[in-house]
Amino acid sequence: MKLINYYAAGALLPGLIGAIVMLIISSQINSDYKSEWLTKESAIGMDLMISFIFSIGYAIAGLTLFLNKFENVRNKPLTSFLAWNLLPFIWVGITVYMFARSGALQEIEVKIYVSALTIPYAICFVSSYLVFRKKNAT
Repeated sequence: MKLINYYAAGALLPGLIGAIVMLIISSQINSDYKSEWLTKESAIGMDLMISFIFSIGYAIAGLTLFLNKFENVRNKPLTSFLAWNLLPFIWVGITVYMFARSGALQEIEVKIYVSALTIPYAICFVSSYLVFRKKNAT
């Protein structure tokens, strides 16, 4: 399997999953949203835009998995793992830190929101790495 397929499974597929989950969560959270300035539809649209922006960040951070094209990276499990997961997990940390620093993680809705932004990527990056290692071990 080519690295682009692993990249799609680790970085692009979670973006689609995250957008769908974010749409569902945002629809539920903003179902009774009332404001002078925004409608509930625009609040949902802003949530989807934020999800899209974070997806771009994960997609860029995930580009380092292509370092596994080099034999000296691919043949060493530690360097291969770091090339695959280090930057994406730093981006996960930055995401959680940004919300925690603002004090917003006190609310359950924000915890669900942050989970929807981070958990699909963490699961997909690690699982795509494990499949990559299993396929390349033989």
